[in-house]
Amino acid sequence: MRLLKTVFIVLVFFCFNSVVAQEFSLEHQQSIPVETENYLFGVISLMEKTEQHLFLIDGSQHNVFVFDKKTLTFQSSWGQAGRGPGDFNQIFATDSKDNKLYILDRMLIRVTSYNPENDEIEVFQIRKPDVNTTGIGFLDDGNILLVNGGYPDPKTEPIIHINDLKNDKPVPLPIYASELFDLTVPIENRFGHSLGFRLDRIGKSDRFLLSNRVFKGVLYEVLPNEEKLTLFSKVDVPEPAYAIYDADSGLELHQSGMPGLVISSGRTGRFVYQMLSNSLAISSNDQFVIHLRSVNREMDTIYFLDIHGHNGDLFQTLNITNYLQTAQYVTDILLLSDNSMLISFVDDEDGYPKVEIFQLEQK
Repeated sequence: MRLLKTVFIVLVFFCFNSVVAQEFSLEHQQSIPVETENYLFGVISLMEKTEQHLFLIDGSQHNVFVFDKKTLTFQSSWGQAGRGPGDFNQIFATDSKDNKLYILDRMLIRVTSYNPENDEIEVFQIRKPDVNTTGIGFLDDGNILLVNGGYPDPKTEPIIHINDLKNDKPVPLPIYASELFDLTVPIENRFGHSLGFRLDRIGKSDRFLLSNRVFKGVLYEVLPNEEKLTLFSKVDVPEPAYAIYDADSGLELHQSGMPGLVISSGRTGRFVYQMLSNSLAISSNDQFVIHLRSVNREMDTIYFLDIHGHNGDLFQTLNITNYLQTAQYVTDILLLSDNSMLISFVDDEDGYPKVEIFQLEQK
């Protein structure tokens, strides 16, 4: 993998919240080996952190690898395919709170908590949004936010619930997909609201970012105590945002009046939709919120890292494509307290997972 020592590129985007110019550089530090005598990674699909620990989660092999966050020393691993405590079927999302790791299993419809201090594992079954749950976020009062990323009615079915895990009593928040997508556009009405909503905590607070892998240039903030959704930031994404192809001939179809963007995992009628703007991952620490996204044009993929303040101000956008030239696809990013940043991806050259560590330097 070709790694440049330093990237220092400033891209100016139109932003609806304020742009506060700050300069950052990104420098490669080291790699986490994919294979040692203690572990062998399959695909690192998710990463999470607590005060003392770092977790690399291999969704393909249902394993959780535990590292010391300061030294990056491997400590232990656990997890396997199954239905018992500590087993998984489909690991889909994570969060951490009070030094515990929480893992959402979408197919088993439950949340598993893990305490790395004593290896204690607890399992909590959830009823709603059931198998459509795609994101979780723990609150200071012990309740949990659950995001419906399935196919909710965009006008009548809330996409976020607050659940008391001990008693499994979900309470819907009045937040609907119609607030996030243009339902007058057929493509967005059919697909846009149903593709992978997720939650990402802002620092250590009870504030969360709501995003969708279909990136329309907008990140929203969920305020659970106020039961509302607000705009966190908006950046300009290049047009067109998605492409439409004839499913039989493969020819691109040019249609007007279809703003926004969409992705489909397969065919719908005679059309195939290709996403051209993608929200890949979001992470934060006590200073910054970082958003890794990509723009696909012809055969090229361009990777951008948006650096925000906690109030949504856009400090800078870095083009980090040179760091990810061999990435087949990126799976996650994780920003630590010292502004070191982990990026996990699958390498296109050898098919192996990679975990690279960079330092985000503020000038």
